[in-house]
Amino acid sequence: MMKFLIALFCVGTLVSCGLDSKEENKKIQGILDSLKTNQAVIRLNINNKPFYTDTTLFAGNGIINEKGIKVSLKDQDFGNVIVSIEGENWNKTKPYKIELINGYPTGSNMGSFLVGKITDLKQNKGEGYLLSDGFFEVKYLSKDIFVVNVKGKLKQPFGDAALSSVEGYIIWKTPGYTLNQGQDFVIPFKNEK
Repeated sequence: MMKFLIALFCVGTLVSCGLDSKEENKKIQGILDSLKTNQAVIRLNINNKPFYTDTTLFAGNGIINEKGIKVSLKDQDFGNVIVSIEGENWNKTKPYKIELINGYPTGSNMGSFLVGKITDLKQNKGEGYLLSDGFFEVKYLSKDIFVVNVKGKLKQPFGDAALSSVEGYIIWKTPGYTLNQGQDFVIPFKNEK
């Protein structure tokens, strides 16, 4: 009886994960349909409040090669997000994921997730954070799409301010990065429409 219940639980878990993934892909496709080439939406909630407005669009550039991923996205108001992963085996396990504890990666690969924006252009003041605890994951990567999920705690780079919670995603259509085609870096996206 116990084996049956465990098996039933495992099957239920797998089925529910598959449904979530399909629904998530529909959401991603809906956002992609609203974007133009090299446009991205970045939805980050920091301390349960949106960091960027829902109407903010980003554009970016970067490079993806055997050494790693380095991308930068900027909006029209000088908001900026930088995502990087590097290491000898950065591309061996898909999706590409970096987990951090106290600002240090838990695995053999290095990476960073930085987010910022200008809060007062006249006084040149801004607000910025870097991921200290938690993870970011490159879920999809190709010449057509770049999707990153992030969840954890952010810290400000200067001072001893308390950590801030973060959860959100980046969806970038036809990214403006250079993708080395000779390597198998691609994580294809499945349109669930």
